[in-house]
Amino acid sequence: MLVKHMANPKRVWFRISAGSQLGMGHLVRCSHMAQALNEHDIETAFLIDQCLPQYQAWLGNSHVQSLYPEDNYQSQRIDAEHCCKYIGRHDWVIVDDYRLDVEWETSVAKTAQRVIAIDDLANRIHYCDVLLDYRNSKMLDRYEAILPKHCRKLLGPQFCLLGAEYRNTINRRPSTHDRFVIMVSLGGGGDFTLLHPIITKLLELPPQDFEIRVIAGAMSVNTQYLDALQLQHDHLSVIRNSNSLCNHYQCAHLFIGAAGTALYELNACELPALTFAISNNQNTVTIELEELGHYLHIPFHELQNIDGIKQLVKTAKSHYKRFIALCKTTTIKIDGLGAKRVASALLEQPLLNKKKSHHKSTCLVREYFFETLQPGITVAKVQDTDINHYLDARNLPENRDRMTVRQHISRIEHYNWWFNNDRHCYVLRKNGAAMLYIWHQLKIEKGQQYLIGGWFIANNDCGLELSALALEWQLQHCRKHHPDAIWLAIINKENKYVNLLNSMHGFTMVSQNSLEHEAIEKFFPMASSERFNYLACAPLRSTAG
Repeated sequence: MLVKHMANPKRVWFRISAGSQLGMGHLVRCSHMAQALNEHDIETAFLIDQCLPQYQAWLGNSHVQSLYPEDNYQSQRIDAEHCCKYIGRHDWVIVDDYRLDVEWETSVAKTAQRVIAIDDLANRIHYCDVLLDYRNSKMLDRYEAILPKHCRKLLGPQFCLLGAEYRNTINRRPSTHDRFVIMVSLGGGGDFTLLHPIITKLLELPPQDFEIRVIAGAMSVNTQYLDALQLQHDHLSVIRNSNSLCNHYQCAHLFIGAAGTALYELNACELPALTFAISNNQNTVTIELEELGHYLHIPFHELQNIDGIKQLVKTAKSHYKRFIALCKTTTIKIDGLGAKRVASALLEQPLLNKKKSHHKSTCLVREYFFETLQPGITVAKVQDTDINHYLDARNLPENRDRMTVRQHISRIEHYNWWFNNDRHCYVLRKNGAAMLYIWHQLKIEKGQQYLIGGWFIANNDCGLELSALALEWQLQHCRKHHPDAIWLAIINKENKYVNLLNSMHGFTMVSQNSLEHEAIEKFFPMASSERFNYLACAPLRSTAG
């Protein structure tokens, strides 16, 4: 609760920043907040460095005051002095500007009745009555040391500031048997030079099967080449001056673009996405992205892998049921009512209830397998929701050093492999925490069935006893389902423990002229006999006989 009840303000001022470098995110989300306050008959106004014509579509009937029509922002002190010329003592101020912190807020608080700060970085001290951050509410403690004691915190995605059109979204996307629609966007700003190689590469996709729709934001720069490309390619369309992307999301199959507000809009529209960060405030940890249903996120430098991005688009079309299920597998569901909730909270009215969230188990599309090995220890088939954790574990230095491919695997490379491989992968968990991943694959060579496999740790607390338990389970499981298959294995010669463990389960060295040796060289072309021992284990039928 707030410290004391305050009468509704005469006017609410929004101090925001926007532009080609900053994008339009702060302006757009504050315009949604202004609209929600207008519904309560609260007058709203904006304080902006310079009011450009591109802003007008989002400002509605709000009054706008340009602070620097002929010069530029200089300091927090000077900016506060400019703002206080317009702010009345019965007015509230909502500040959404990374340049401004406790210095500006303390000065403005001497004039305004209340100061509300919007933040999503938690990297500066605030002096405000209310703090709004609609990123993951699990990160509550990050504000404890930088807010005054009287400040009320509105934290979590239920307060996400989206437009009213996201309250009741409808799936209008056509069947994937028709054209597969790819939506490309950098948000309200951004330099489209960044996307030129990607868009050009995507245009190589068959026009009868794919359509590319590029959203050029109001403050986007270097978009001239898009018009020339549009004249050359019938399956490319450039969309400009769109105040809302909601309808475009609902008619697309896949989004490729910058993170930010789009993460929440995509969640509301249940649209699969490949996202990346182009600014510091878009750097979001993997767990936060996954809770919103965004499992395909790449670091900025991987945008150079244009062939990999093109392949992932083709993969999305081929495995679209899995892509859709993955984006629906969320613990957070955005319902488009966040701005109304914030308005109600500020005006000390009852908050709207949240819609019930999805649970991950409702969206699984892969075969499900689960078995308890010991109390608290289970093995289960990996699901698509494990896609990032699997890669993070595989890329651990202690795992890579013992593999045939020792280099770091990129996310784009991994995502393409993940949806197209035919391995059987499992995860062993102890008390719910992933300890190791183990896999096997059936191969047939010259009429003989072979099994190949491997495992790697996913947790530094994974002891030797768990790896032994996992291997024992795997051998029993595979002998039950593939009794005629010969197990083949390659083990790093320096890995004394694993060599000993496999020998205890019947693995022996293969002779150089054997069929098993020939099969190993084919299945593991990068495993040299100088670094690895070549091993085989006879099938169950032959050992039993």
